[in-house]
Amino acid sequence: MITLSTTAQSISTINPYLTFDSDTEQKFFEQINTGEQPDYFALLLMIGTKNPPTKARCFSLINNFFEEYPMKEFNSANKLKRLLTESESFFLREPGNNNTTFQDLFDKFEFNGATVAAFYAMLLDNLKIDYKIYLGSIPYVKAFYGGKAVDFYPKSYPESDYAYIYSSKGSFYNYLKISKTHITEQGKKDNVEELFKRYFYDTAAINLKQLAALFYMNRGMEFFWKKNYTEAYRQMEKAYFLYPCHRVRWFTGISLGAIVTKGKLSEEEKIPYLERGVELGAVYNPDEFPELKPAASSKHP
Repeated sequence: MITLSTTAQSISTINPYLTFDSDTEQKFFEQINTGEQPDYFALLLMIGTKNPPTKARCFSLINNFFEEYPMKEFNSANKLKRLLTESESFFLREPGNNNTTFQDLFDKFEFNGATVAAFYAMLLDNLKIDYKIYLGSIPYVKAFYGGKAVDFYPKSYPESDYAYIYSSKGSFYNYLKISKTHITEQGKKDNVEELFKRYFYDTAAINLKQLAALFYMNRGMEFFWKKNYTEAYRQMEKAYFLYPCHRVRWFTGISLGAIVTKGKLSEEEKIPYLERGVELGAVYNPDEFPELKPAASSKHP
C-alpha cells in the first residue's frame, strides 16, 4: 500500500492506493464501491473544500435567479437558449483555474469548464429537463426539449482549462504502446495527432460520476503544475477510480513518474510508486511530462 500522508485516510477494501481527506469523502467512495447511488451533486460540491455548501443553499441561489429571470415554464427550445444566456450572466462572472471548486461558483461566481458542466447539470436537473454531459476537449452539457437540442456552455472558458490539450501527444502515444492498448490496423496508419484525438478525447456522453473524476483530475493537474507531485497523484488516483479512461490513467502515470524522478524519496520509498507505475504504465522520462502552455483559444471546441 502507498501511504501518502499521515493525515490522509486509506481503506484497502476499496483500493489500496486511494486516500481520503475526510470521513465524508470516504463515505462517498464506499457507497460507489458497493454499487449504491450517492448524491453526486453533494460530492461535486465537496471536492476541494473543507466546508462545502449544502445543496439547499445552492438551490436557494438558483431560485433567486429564477425570481429575477422567471422562466420555469418552458414551451420552446428558445427558452432554453434564454436560460443559457441569462444564467451565464448571473452566475459565471470570474474565470477560475483547474483548482476552482464547485463551491466557488456559488460563493464567488468563479468557474472552470468542469464546474460549469456541473452547474448546468444541476440547473437542468432541477427543472427536470433531459440533458447529457459531454467531455470532449472541454466539458459541456446538451439539453433536450421539444425534440431539439441546445448546447450549454459559456462564451469563453478560463485558459487553464486548455492546459492539458497542449500535453505532449508523443508521450501519450508512447503510453498507448506501453499500456498495450489495442490499436486497429487503421490506427497503425494514423498519425500521432489522429490517435491522440481518438484515445485522449471521449465523444460519448459521461455521467455525474465521471464528471466527479474530471474534478479530481483538474485538481491533480493544478498540483502538478505547482510541482506538488504527491498531491497530484493523490487526486489522480481518485479520478482513476471513478473514471478509468486513458486520459486519467495517463495523467496518473505521469504523476507517479514525477514523484519518482523529481521527488526526494529514498530508493526504498520509491518502490511502491514504481510497483503502481508498472500497473498503470507510468511515464518516467521528464522530457515527456506535459507542459503548461498558454491557451491558443478560449472558444467552445
